[in-house]
Amino acid sequence: MLGTHDMSRDSASSEESGRPTASREAGTHPSYIVGPNGDIITLADLPSPHMTRWVIRRKAEIVLAVHAGLLTLDEACKRYQLTAEEFAGWQTAIEQHGLLGLRATHVQDHRHGHKS
Repeated sequence: MLGTHDMSRDSASSEESGRPTASREAGTHPSYIVGPNGDIITLADLPSPHMTRWVIRRKAEIVLAVHAGLLTLDEACKRYQLTAEEFAGWQTAIEQHGLLGLRATHVQDHRHGHKS
Protein backbone atom coordinates (compact mmCIF):
# COMPACT_ATOMS: atom_id res chain seq x y z
CA MET A 1 0.00 0.00 0.00
CA LEU A 2 1.12 3.56 0.53
CA GLY A 3 4.49 4.06 2.18
CA THR A 4 3.91 4.62 5.88
CA HIS A 5 6.64 5.67 8.24
CA ASP A 6 8.15 2.73 10.11
CA MET A 7 7.58 3.82 13.70
CA SER A 8 9.83 1.06 15.06
CA ARG A 9 12.84 2.19 13.06
CA ASP A 10 15.52 4.09 14.97
CA SER A 11 15.89 7.51 13.43
CA ALA A 12 17.94 10.61 14.02
CA SER A 13 16.48 13.26 16.29
CA SER A 14 14.71 16.19 14.72
CA GLU A 15 17.69 18.39 15.53
CA GLU A 16 20.05 16.12 13.59
CA SER A 17 17.82 15.46 10.61
CA GLY A 18 15.88 18.71 10.45
CA ARG A 19 12.66 16.69 10.38
CA PRO A 20 10.07 16.36 13.13
CA THR A 21 10.30 13.15 15.10
CA ALA A 22 7.59 10.52 14.77
CA SER A 23 7.12 9.40 18.34
CA ARG A 24 4.11 7.19 18.92
CA GLU A 25 2.84 6.65 22.45
CA ALA A 26 -0.39 4.89 23.32
CA GLY A 27 -3.35 7.14 22.56
CA THR A 28 -1.34 9.78 20.69
CA HIS A 29 -0.97 10.63 17.04
CA PRO A 30 2.41 10.46 15.29
CA SER A 31 3.82 13.93 14.62
CA TYR A 32 4.26 13.18 10.91
CA ILE A 33 3.81 10.65 8.14
CA VAL A 34 5.65 10.05 4.90
CA GLY A 35 3.33 11.05 2.07
CA PRO A 36 2.64 9.28 -1.22
CA ASN A 37 5.45 11.28 -2.87
CA GLY A 38 7.93 10.52 -0.07
CA ASP A 39 7.58 13.94 1.55
CA ILE A 40 7.12 14.54 5.28
CA ILE A 41 3.53 15.51 6.13
CA THR A 42 2.34 16.93 9.45
CA LEU A 43 -1.23 17.88 10.35
CA ALA A 44 -0.43 21.41 9.18
CA ASP A 45 0.66 20.05 5.78
CA LEU A 46 -2.57 18.17 5.09
CA PRO A 47 -4.98 19.65 2.57
CA SER A 48 -7.11 22.58 3.71
CA PRO A 49 -10.43 21.64 5.33
CA HIS A 50 -12.03 23.91 2.70
CA MET A 51 -10.75 21.77 -0.19
CA THR A 52 -13.07 21.74 -3.17
CA ARG A 53 -10.88 20.02 -5.78
CA TRP A 54 -9.77 16.54 -4.77
CA VAL A 55 -6.77 15.41 -6.81
CA ILE A 56 -5.15 11.99 -6.43
CA ARG A 57 -2.36 13.21 -4.14
CA ARG A 58 -4.73 14.93 -1.71
CA LYS A 59 -7.02 11.91 -1.46
CA ALA A 60 -4.00 9.65 -0.92
CA GLU A 61 -2.64 11.95 1.80
CA ILE A 62 -5.93 11.75 3.71
CA VAL A 63 -6.13 7.95 3.39
CA LEU A 64 -2.51 7.62 4.47
CA ALA A 65 -2.99 10.05 7.37
CA VAL A 66 -5.86 7.94 8.70
CA HIS A 67 -4.05 4.65 8.04
CA ALA A 68 -0.93 5.86 9.89
CA GLY A 69 -2.85 7.43 12.77
CA LEU A 70 -2.16 11.11 12.05
CA LEU A 71 -5.96 11.56 11.95
CA THR A 72 -8.75 9.27 13.03
CA LEU A 73 -11.42 8.37 10.49
CA ASP A 74 -13.90 10.49 12.45
CA GLU A 75 -11.51 13.47 12.47
CA ALA A 76 -10.90 13.15 8.73
CA CYS A 77 -14.60 12.89 7.94
CA LYS A 78 -15.42 15.94 10.07
CA ARG A 79 -12.45 17.98 8.83
CA TYR A 80 -13.10 17.29 5.14
CA GLN A 81 -16.88 16.82 5.27
CA LEU A 82 -16.58 13.27 3.95
CA THR A 83 -18.83 10.34 4.60
CA ALA A 84 -17.29 7.14 5.92
CA GLU A 85 -18.45 5.51 2.67
CA GLU A 86 -16.63 8.09 0.53
CA PHE A 87 -13.43 7.60 2.53
CA ALA A 88 -13.82 3.82 2.30
CA GLY A 89 -14.20 4.18 -1.47
CA TRP A 90 -10.89 6.04 -1.66
CA GLN A 91 -9.21 3.42 0.51
CA THR A 92 -10.63 0.55 -1.56
CA ALA A 93 -9.58 2.26 -4.81
CA ILE A 94 -5.99 2.48 -3.55
CA GLU A 95 -5.97 -1.11 -2.29
CA GLN A 96 -7.40 -2.54 -5.52
CA HIS A 97 -5.95 -0.24 -8.17
CA GLY A 98 -3.13 1.77 -6.58
CA LEU A 99 -3.02 5.56 -6.57
CA LEU A 100 -4.36 5.78 -10.11
CA GLY A 101 -7.55 4.16 -8.85
CA LEU A 102 -8.30 7.52 -7.22
CA ARG A 103 -8.66 9.25 -10.59
CA ALA A 104 -12.24 10.39 -11.10
CA THR A 105 -12.38 8.70 -14.52
CA HIS A 106 -11.18 5.43 -13.00
CA VAL A 107 -13.79 5.61 -10.25
CA GLN A 108 -16.45 5.89 -12.95
CA ASP A 109 -14.94 2.94 -14.84
CA HIS A 110 -14.88 0.79 -11.69
CA ARG A 111 -18.49 1.66 -10.89
CA HIS A 112 -19.56 0.52 -14.36
CA GLY A 113 -17.47 -2.66 -14.31
CA HIS A 114 -14.92 -1.60 -16.94
CA LYS A 115 -11.47 -3.16 -16.79
CA SER A 116 -8.43 -0.88 -16.82
